[in-house]
Amino acid sequence: MVRRISSSTYRVLSFIIRYKNLNKGLSPSIREICQGCCFHSSSQGHYHLMRLESLGLIDRFARRPRSIRLIGEQWVSPEDRDA
Repeated sequence: MVRRISSSTYRVLSFIIRYKNLNKGLSPSIREICQGCCFHSSSQGHYHLMRLESLGLIDRFARRPRSIRLIGEQWVSPEDRDA
């Protein structure tokens, strides 16, 4: 099954993967996601996180900051895969 996501949602997923790779598995905060993806509002970041969660690509624990877990196989940033 192919999952289609918007370019902005894909950008958030890519940012999370890169961030976790660079920070020994630590998840980014919502503010770091918004800053890294050039969003002007934290609600934009929340929307894309909820979208990724509804697609089954990430899992989050309610009321716990930096609790994003990537679902599935071993995740590699698309930029790193091509290198």
